[in-house]
Amino acid sequence: MKKVDYLLPPGQEICAGSAAEAFTLFRSQGIDIDDVPLLAMIQNLDNEKEKFFVWVYMGNDVYVLSLFPLVEVPTINNFGITYMRNGAVIMYKGRHTYEVGYDKRLGRTVQKINLNWHERYAIAEASILGNPQARFKLCRLYLTAENSRLFTYCWVGYESQTRTLLFVKLFDDDWGLLAKHSYTEFGRKAVDVGERFETHGQHFVLREDKDGFLFLEKPFYNPYMKIVSMNHEVRQR
Repeated sequence: MKKVDYLLPPGQEICAGSAAEAFTLFRSQGIDIDDVPLLAMIQNLDNEKEKFFVWVYMGNDVYVLSLFPLVEVPTINNFGITYMRNGAVIMYKGRHTYEVGYDKRLGRTVQKINLNWHERYAIAEASILGNPQARFKLCRLYLTAENSRLFTYCWVGYESQTRTLLFVKLFDDDWGLLAKHSYTEFGRKAVDVGERFETHGQHFVLREDKDGFLFLEKPFYNPYMKIVSMNHEVRQR
């Protein structure tokens, strides 16, 4: 396995957000590849806790480019490869999350999740952190149980097997805000399905999908739009 080095642009965490970008980076390093690299997780089979997300190209040699260049991929002789599928969620250093997607022009893509608008994102983050059975409610957080001043909104879940109370940020920008406090300090109140609320300058309605998972929906209101019922016979031309 040969590593491909790349200088990370300022303010970025990932080296390439698509297979097309990764292909260009491989070529810029003088690697003669004839197909786009694939997004994968490489695991050290001698130490299963060592897992790395990479763009990988397998030709005569195996070339890997770390998805997160600040996380150095060591030379691993005995490794397994799991290719990332559409919809998979990747976590960077226990903080930011990215969703794997696909674009017809760019190939496999990786996009940062700035808003965990669906409960499934909270479940995915909890699973990465070792709590795969957790289910969540969207809650208002207050600075203390006695203080009624709203602090922020957050996904709050409970893992019954590990007896762990979990807090997953709604907005990625809230990570630093939540990290400054102990979760035991917060008072909380669940948001009801169908309830409207405002946060971060945006309006949302909490909904429930057909499988029982919660998600956010932006309310739509247009005072000039009217739906008219037409009861007369329709004549086709």
